[in-house]
Amino acid sequence: MRTDIDFSSGEEAYKRAIRILSRSSRGEHELYAKLLDYGFTEEASAHALGKCVERGYADDFSYAESVARRMSRSGKGVYRVREYLKAKQVKDEAIEHALREYETDEGKLQRILDNYLKGRRSREDLKKAKAMLYRRGYRPEEIDKAIAELPETE
Repeated sequence: MRTDIDFSSGEEAYKRAIRILSRSSRGEHELYAKLLDYGFTEEASAHALGKCVERGYADDFSYAESVARRMSRSGKGVYRVREYLKAKQVKDEAIEHALREYETDEGKLQRILDNYLKGRRSREDLKKAKAMLYRRGYRPEEIDKAIAELPETE
């Protein structure tokens, strides 16, 4: 632990928070926990978090939307995104706000299936594909519909 830092100073905690946020976005709780991990007092961490929120540097709503977009691009489903954000202790209102616009793109689901199956349609392959999509956070009814719409192979 560095001795030249006053870990009870809200301003020192704020400077650290800015450095943390410059590397990657974080939810409010995650930023607060990170400051505590660095050794700042609860008061200093709360001061820094309040200042970051007030200035718009830390915002659960923006963070949740950003995570939802990123995870959507990587093929994750709504349930996977929700669980990830809950694990990061993002506020429920922020999660629901971010997921309100998050509808499963059926075309994307079909592309993921086509890419995974590469023309195979055996019962075992379809079972593995369903399991893969379920792990990614897609609902069983979405998966069943996508599999039912797969074109037959020759």
